[in-house]
Amino acid sequence: MRLVSSGTVVRALLVLSVVAVHALLVIGIVTTMDVLRTGLDAAHGRGVHGTVHVDERLCKNSGNCTLVGTFTSDDGTVRTPYQRWQDSADDSVHVGDELPGLVVGESDGVYRAAGSRAWVVGAFGLALLAAIELVWLWFFPVRRLLDRPPLRDTRGAHAA
Repeated sequence: MRLVSSGTVVRALLVLSVVAVHALLVIGIVTTMDVLRTGLDAAHGRGVHGTVHVDERLCKNSGNCTLVGTFTSDDGTVRTPYQRWQDSADDSVHVGDELPGLVVGESDGVYRAAGSRAWVVGAFGLALLAAIELVWLWFFPVRRLLDRPPLRDTRGAHAA
């Protein structure tokens, strides 16, 4: 004797998967909002100003390079090694160069001291995740799934 029909189980799994995807999208949106906030703070010059001594220039085959260096605040009270440069780096920057930088809050990187554009990545990510969330809610509203009648078992009669 079966206690739960297969249609009910399938519906429950469908609802669970829709809710799980929704939760992941919301977590992504909240995380991306923090990245956007940090990038906007950097763009407006809010944070600890100082210089970055470029210790490494890590380049990929595609030509994209990441700068890593030691940040020292203008007043000398903050010195943090192995800080990643969050903005794009031109080809003219080499190991040993010093760049004016800015550390925002508890971020693990250094931003360009004037006119950082790192916020663009956060804005694009937020817009993309919000669009996916809206489409997801439009096509898979949990309310509609819960209001559906259970799926019927079409495999035939089951022996009791």
